[in-house]
Amino acid sequence: MLLPRTSGELALLGSMVLKTQLRPGDLVFFSRDGSRIDHVGIFTGENTFVHASTNGVKFSNLFEQYYFTHYAFASRLLTTE
Repeated sequence: MLLPRTSGELALLGSMVLKTQLRPGDLVFFSRDGSRIDHVGIFTGENTFVHASTNGVKFSNLFEQYYFTHYAFASRLLTTE
């Protein structure tokens, strides 16, 4: 699958998913200023996601203060149904 390079471009793809219905593999998007998407991660289950950070690849929790505050939405690119 060919995917765009930036988180903002990725945000235009897929079907929106409610936070309560996230499944592993869904993309979770974040916005620092509330006007544009500037970060994306891949949901891995149990409120965690994997993403690129300044210190390499990192697992974080969606309920950590920073990510909880800057969470924008989630989308699903692939479905098994």
